[in-house]
Amino acid sequence: MDLPQKRSRFSEEKLKIIQEFYKQMPQLNPNPAMYPYMIAPDPMPIWPHPPQQQQQHKTPTSANEKLKNYIARAFTKCQTDIEKDLMETFIRDIITRKKNAGLFFQEDWDKTEIPKLPREQVTITAGPSLEVPKIFQPSSKDQIQKRKSRFEPIELVEDSKPRNISKEQNIDEHNKEKIKKEILSEWKIIGTCKELEKPFFRLTSKPDPKTIRPESVLKKALAWLKERWRKGEIKYEYFSDQLRSIRQDLTVQGIRNKFSVEIYQAHTRLALEAQDLDQYNSCMSRLFELYKEGLPGRVTEFKAYQIMYFTFQHLYIQLEKCLKALNGVEKKSPEIKQAMEFKRAILLGNYHQVFHIRPNLMNSGNHLLDIFMPKLRVLSLLKICKAYQPSISVDILTKELGFNHLSEAEAFILENGGVIEAGYLECRPSLLGLRKSSLIQTKT
Repeated sequence: MDLPQKRSRFSEEKLKIIQEFYKQMPQLNPNPAMYPYMIAPDPMPIWPHPPQQQQQHKTPTSANEKLKNYIARAFTKCQTDIEKDLMETFIRDIITRKKNAGLFFQEDWDKTEIPKLPREQVTITAGPSLEVPKIFQPSSKDQIQKRKSRFEPIELVEDSKPRNISKEQNIDEHNKEKIKKEILSEWKIIGTCKELEKPFFRLTSKPDPKTIRPESVLKKALAWLKERWRKGEIKYEYFSDQLRSIRQDLTVQGIRNKFSVEIYQAHTRLALEAQDLDQYNSCMSRLFELYKEGLPGRVTEFKAYQIMYFTFQHLYIQLEKCLKALNGVEKKSPEIKQAMEFKRAILLGNYHQVFHIRPNLMNSGNHLLDIFMPKLRVLSLLKICKAYQPSISVDILTKELGFNHLSEAEAFILENGGVIEAGYLECRPSLLGLRKSSLIQTKT
């Protein structure tokens, strides 16, 4: 049986014309006999690329580029890893203060002064009559050499006496912490100031003992501030600034004891009450460093805050580390049990359980929840609109979402795109409006 012949796409005359075309233009097809049916496409244009030197020397125009240049200039002054750690702390504090003051985007980082390192010469410009204290004036060459080598890398040997080592040698993390503590202890002073009130000011050089308050005065200042806060005589901004000043006086004097823990715990609770997450994070990181040193405090209370905060912020890696660090006694504490129950409700999207737990939260947990409450309510309304179509009473929503009054619930729903008619939330049109709310950034 004869099989049908496959029809050719081109006639023999057309094939000859195509082959002649490729013979005349070999650069398009070096072997036209292998591809008789293919018409070569137009060659792709080769666009010129700008030279790399022009991209490297591009002048910074944005605030981010200026900030990067400022950080780079600051770190060029550092000679050791210890100085880099100190410089990182200085820069982080400067950026935090600029953000809190609302001056971060207006700051000209090209003109901002770079923090001074401890090894740099101390200059005091308070007035012509002010003299440098004798403790800062070296009286011999040995003292000068000792202070020059104070911030050089050292290694701890068996007899616990520091000695100089070369920069090429590696220092493990444990030795780095010991070296940093030794540097801070060398910088430690004893304050003589007796004033209870002192504003916070970032130090760029070794402090004057006359401006630093001892621990006894700091305890009186804390009690005085708490009393004024209880009576409503001071605002959060002033209270927070005074607490930062107390923390600074403790740091420069090397005081790390139960009173230090009390200060950081009080400032953390105050920051939660004022919904200041910047100071909350700053105090919490320092507080857990003190806990690791074995200092007593309300560990379970603040670990519960950590669990709730990591859950709200979807920081699941940090949350897992926090949960793994809990011991058997901490897991049985009421604060941790309540935080775990709250975590499960958030992760499962059980809004009914979330707002049911809220009135019974221990310590300052309700203040932490209030920071994220508006977003949780909008996400809960989206779930309700999908489940209760065509409408649901606003009275029910007032109880479910933890509002105190019906008018408060109605104002919140209308402000975030909800539609209310005759005391009922219209689910379908409200669903479209709530998705556009500024409180949520992702589609649900």
